[in-house]
Amino acid sequence: MSGKRAPTGTRGDAIFNSARGALTASTPESYDAPDPSAPPSHTLRVRRVAGYRIHDARHNLYFTGPTTAVFPAAAVGVVQDLRSPAQRFCTVHDDDVVALTYHKGAGLVATGQVGVAPAVHVWRANEPEQTVASFALPKGSKAVAAVAFSHDARYLVVAGADNDHTLCVFDVQSNKSEPVATTNGGSSAIVDLACAPSSAEDRVLRVFAGDDAQLLVWDVPSGTVRARAELPAGGARAVAIHPNTDLLAVGLSSGAVQHRRLSQPDQVVAPDVTVSSKRVTVLSFAPDGSKLAVGAADSNITILTNGQVTSTITAHSAAVTALDWSTDSTYIQSNSADYELLFTHVPQDGTATHDPDASNARSLVWATYSIPIGWATRGVWTPGQDGTDINAVARGGPGLVAIATDQGHVEVVNWPAPTAGHVTARHVGKVHAAHVTNVRWANGERTAVSTGGRDGCVVFWDVVPVA
Repeated sequence: MSGKRAPTGTRGDAIFNSARGALTASTPESYDAPDPSAPPSHTLRVRRVAGYRIHDARHNLYFTGPTTAVFPAAAVGVVQDLRSPAQRFCTVHDDDVVALTYHKGAGLVATGQVGVAPAVHVWRANEPEQTVASFALPKGSKAVAAVAFSHDARYLVVAGADNDHTLCVFDVQSNKSEPVATTNGGSSAIVDLACAPSSAEDRVLRVFAGDDAQLLVWDVPSGTVRARAELPAGGARAVAIHPNTDLLAVGLSSGAVQHRRLSQPDQVVAPDVTVSSKRVTVLSFAPDGSKLAVGAADSNITILTNGQVTSTITAHSAAVTALDWSTDSTYIQSNSADYELLFTHVPQDGTATHDPDASNARSLVWATYSIPIGWATRGVWTPGQDGTDINAVARGGPGLVAIATDQGHVEVVNWPAPTAGHVTARHVGKVHAAHVTNVRWANGERTAVSTGGRDGCVVFWDVVPVA
């Protein structure tokens, strides 16, 4: 299918109001776009999950054999092969898994999640994809605080995180939804459970930085951390790798930019460059490596040339949330927290200026496409969504756009997705428990990498054909 303009749709959603003129003007004169009702030919399949919800989860790691271990991460139960990065998953939960136990004799794992009426699922350690039994605590329980099997694995004791610290006993063998016994657990929070014995009857890299002031360099093919470094207090939420060298730019919460080496991330190789009094929100090197664009929470975009500030663009009126360079390193497209779409002309000397005529961007080819508000990403939005429902997008893979949502989904649609006003066909992956903060492509665009917010996890997704 080809077209002259992206349809405007009839939603009138506020997310497009600020950018409507720029969207129309910057849309190419002609383009080939897939049928928005046709789902992508490829989807994402989770390959590896790294991370652990440590602030309110405990006693959740078990060895299930000489070479395997089980633990919770995000909204999944993970069975880890200790000889390799290989993992298998129990994916039936729809929110953070915060409690786990393992029964060695029966080979069963029980996992419990957060939620109004939190679910508990029982599954086999050697076959995590199949659920043996499922239960739920009463409404108002908030979360599963702890779980424990009886000695023979017939019963499962589940503690709630409600004010009464309710204890429920479920019959695993019968798989009946109602508990066989319920009692008040007392006035103190329950953090662990155990049942007393009774009678027989009875390789490519990705870099991550966060508020914990840790900088992690990940090997994407293996899903392991290759190197780590300490950042200044306050941490960072933006990193960028130089396209031609191992130079690494880190945008700090203090408003400064640090330069490090990917090969030695613990070493700062140049003085910090302060660009804002507020947090750096996004970084991107120009494709030719000559310049670095820095977006900040003060709404400004700063251009660094050879590590020095050469210009500051003050056109946005809210925090800069995403930006991309054109392939010729002369233009930037950017979004802000108030859903603006703006364009910046950046000549070779780095003295950038805001270009109010969006039609000048119509013929540009973008090296990356990470702006959720753009002519090619209008179709990622579904009717009724507001600007907080999508946190990040990234073009990549075999003609795909990956979408990080506030509902915990990593979705893919066909590229481009210019048609607004109705639901563009998509495949949905659910591993994260709540909001997904970012998604990017790696490993020759054969892998998508997503980061969770509250779950604190990194998920590696393989691109696979739809069966």
